Amino acid sequence: MPVIDPTTLVGKEIQPNMFMRRLVSQDPEEQKTAMAATALRVGQLEVGPGASIGPHSHTANDEVMVVLEGELEITLGDQVHKLKPGQAALAPINSTHIIANRGQQTAKCLIISHSEVRA
Repeated sequence: MPVIDPTTLVGKEIQPNMFMRRLVSQDPEEQKTAMAATALRVGQLEVGPGASIGPHSHTANDEVMVVLEGELEITLGDQVHKLKPGQAALAPINSTHIIANRGQQTAKCLIISHSEVRA
């Protein structure tokens, strides 16, 4: 079984003050540093104080966000949820959602999603 230590991965800045470390991916480019999977993606998202990913949705996958450290505000449609470590939220396919850190410390969460199986 492959094992990966996220502390050894360099995070890719996806927005100012926000970094993604891809742990599992079906993407050949990401598999250079991540574990290979057929239809699963797992990333560790680090969200600095005041950082956010604005309204967006995914047309091909559900997305689960599991808070590891700090607190994150997850907006699903018109509902705002404040998640603490150990809590999770599900953004179903095509649902508009926002991920934001309104706190004073960096927050970390796992982002888990599936994708189309590649033949």
